[in-house]
Amino acid sequence: MPHKYQVIHDLVCKADGRTFNIDHVVVGPTGVFSIETKYWKKPAGPDHRIFYDGKRILVDGHAPDKDPLIQAVAGARSVQAILEIRTGKRFDVKPVVVFLGWYTTRNPKYAPAWVLNEVAVPVFIKNDFRELSHDDGLL
Repeated sequence: MPHKYQVIHDLVCKADGRTFNIDHVVVGPTGVFSIETKYWKKPAGPDHRIFYDGKRILVDGHAPDKDPLIQAVAGARSVQAILEIRTGKRFDVKPVVVFLGWYTTRNPKYAPAWVLNEVAVPVFIKNDFRELSHDDGLL
């Protein structure tokens, strides 16, 4: 990410008596992003892909045992709560699921989360339309 962005790796959180981590949080001029990274072994061959229709993720046509969207949305809500406690302001935090090494289908325009591969992440973040300013206290 360009120098205008801050990246926090492996943010450890506690909520409801449990401890969990958020893989990455990115804060920059285009907003705040909570990123859940998945490294799932990809079968050999070029025709394997992650499909996302804005509601569910399918891996080669099958729903995964654990839905990474649930984890990503929960992570974004946790980051949002942390920022609100620390700054007194409410920020929209975009949940992102990144599948390393996979081809991902195009995200629906108004999807609640992004589902991307690692190549697309910087492009999506730089082109998001929510803009933070120095007055927000995060930059």
